[in-house]
Formats: sequence, C-alpha cells, structure tokens
Amino acid sequence: MSCSHHISRIEYTRTVELGKGAFGTVHKAHEKERGTLYAVKDIKCVNNEDLNNAITEIKALGKLTHVNIIKLYNVQVSQSAPFEATLSLLLEYCSKGNLNEQLKNESTSTENFQWMRQILAAVAFLHKNNIVHRDLKPQNVLLTSGGVVKLADFGLVEYFGRKNDDQSWYDYYLNLGVGQGCYVAPEVLEEHYTYKADIFALGVIFYAILERTFIVVDDERLYGIFVGSNRQPLGILMFNSKRDVNLPFTKTTSPAITELLNRTLKYEYKARPDANEIGVILRQCLSRPWPCIIL
Repeated sequence: MSCSHHISRIEYTRTVELGKGAFGTVHKAHEKERGTLYAVKDIKCVNNEDLNNAITEIKALGKLTHVNIIKLYNVQVSQSAPFEATLSLLLEYCSKGNLNEQLKNESTSTENFQWMRQILAAVAFLHKNNIVHRDLKPQNVLLTSGGVVKLADFGLVEYFGRKNDDQSWYDYYLNLGVGQGCYVAPEVLEEHYTYKADIFALGVIFYAILERTFIVVDDERLYGIFVGSNRQPLGILMFNSKRDVNLPFTKTTSPAITELLNRTLKYEYKARPDANEIGVILRQCLSRPWPCIIL
C-alpha cells in the first residue's frame, strides 16, 4: 500500500453546502490563492465513536492512492466546546455529485460499463490491500466533471487480511453490523462476515446502474434492489429467508451479465466471485463486438 498523498497547508473558503450525512457535512470550497475547487467535509466529534470514525477515514485516505479513490489534501481540527471537536477534511471536488443522483438521468451502455469498471477497480484495490469498505452504495460513489469515478466515505473501513495462527475463527470474522440497509449483505446482519460483503454491495450497485429500480425515502430516490410487493431490500429479504432470491431483469439482456449479477448476489458469501473474477467477466463483455447491455 502506497502513502504518497502530501498533506499540505491550503487556505480555503467554504461556499455552498453539497450534502449532509451521518458522518459529516460537505461544502464546496475555493482555495484563496488560486481559486482551485475542493470539497470540505466537516466531521463533528462529540464522542469516541465519532472521533474513531474520523480518524479511520483520515488514515485510510492518507494511505490509499488510486485514480478511483477520492484524494485527501488537508486536515484541520477545531474545538468548539471542552469535549467537542470538528475535523475538517479537504477533499477532491467532484462536480457531478454522486451516482445515486446520476441514476435519475439516462445514460448509455458505454457510460454504465465505465461506471461499473471504475467502481470495481477501486474495490479491487481496497481488497488487494486487505481493506473492506463496508459502506458501498451509490451515494458514496462520486463523479468528476470528466466522469471519473471517485469512491468516498471511508469512515467504516476495516482491515481484513489473512487469519493469524493465534487468532480464533470467531475473532477473525468481522462482526459489527454496519452500512445502509438497502445495500448490506445478509451476513452483515448476522454479524459474521468477510470482504465478500463488499462484493454483495457491489452487485447491488451494478444492478441499480443497469435496472434503475428505486424506492422513495424522505422524498429521495434510493437506487438498489427491492423485491416483492413490500419492496424489501434484497439483503434484508435474504437475511430473513436464509436463501437465494430470483432477481427480476427487465433491461439487462446479456446472459453473461445476468449470470454475473446472480453469482455476485448469492446468499452464501463463499459462492460469490471476488473482484478479480468480476473484472475478467466485464473485460470479456467489453471485448465482444456487440453490446452486452441494452437499456
């Protein structure tokens, strides 16, 4: 894992709010000297959990250098009360917002594949470095003005490498149930999971890109996989039923892609392909003379 980010002093001014989530508020920012655009994420820490998540994100972004992972340029700390602090992360600016917003608009098969390929590249890089993201969802996939994918929000990342000889199998598995309910794998809800939870979430994102199915929560569309008359998220339905679920495909016409998604979204995590296997299948599709996907 390389550590090539150079954290330097950059003077900037916040402007419009870009978004607000569980782990902070993001504003657009201008560098005072050259006018370069950035995004600044303010993480308010009022307890140890908040602080640990912020430090986790800063450490991860400081070490991970990849074209499809958001860049961290600067970190500032300010204290507003005796036991309250705000950590401000100066990040790469992505003018096209997040993928969940982009999915409201039409896109070509080429754009869809490029999104999928770049998201996969970021996840494969994390897994190669023994890191699980644990919060993969369209809202955490950002897009630059040139359409380059930037994976963001690393506050829940966790190291997951080979099992140590002195480590029990119980201690080896990740056991904290985290992530957004629309995208979590069933084993996350069982609090006994591996990096394959990221693969499940990746499959949900791919399905959302291709099929554009969504539910509306608080007047916002959430794109994912929602099954049955009550529109239940796939991972939750699998957790309750303890089995695979047949996926409805209405826009995805390629047998290779439907088979890939069915494998990626297996209830049994050991049956899912890893990121490298998914990459091989996507490359095979892209090399064919006909479109693999028709929207």
